[in-house]
Amino acid sequence: MTTYRPRADWYGERAPYRLTDVSGTVRADPETDAVVAANVSWRLTRADSYAQYLLAGVLGTGTTASRTTFAYDATTPELERPAWATEEGANATSVPGGC
Repeated sequence: MTTYRPRADWYGERAPYRLTDVSGTVRADPETDAVVAANVSWRLTRADSYAQYLLAGVLGTGTTASRTTFAYDATTPELERPAWATEEGANATSVPGGC
């Protein structure tokens, strides 16, 4: 597994923001880069400058705390057919030109 860690820094060119209080990891399959697990949190502050960032902190505005968790489960769930569902194709009708 490849493990990624979030970094506190400035991001965005057109709409700058700063990430702080970052923690956690994102794990990805090294062959496909598909994310298999993630548990990350951060605080985002929209600001064009360090002065705006400091002001947002003092005023308590423009800052959002976020957390994302994800775990891929490759197992196939066992599903039961509901009582109201009919067998496949029992009541199916064909529509000419239908998809």
